[in-house]
Formats: sequence, structure tokens, C-alpha cells
Amino acid sequence: MRSPALFGASVMIVSYVLIFALVAFLPGPF
Repeated sequence: MRSPALFGASVMIVSYVLIFALVAFLPGPF
């Protein structure tokens, strides 16, 4: 199993990428 720290960091990175994709592709105030 991977270490919890690496798992938490990967989850945070994936969430940031998903949020960036939503902001970039969905019509928004930006």
C-alpha cells in the first residue's frame, strides 16, 4: 500500500485539476 501522505497529496492534486477543468470549460464569470 502507498503511504497515506502520498495518497492525500494525490487526491488534492486530482481535485485541483477537476476544479480547474470545470472553471476552464464551463461558462463562468471569468
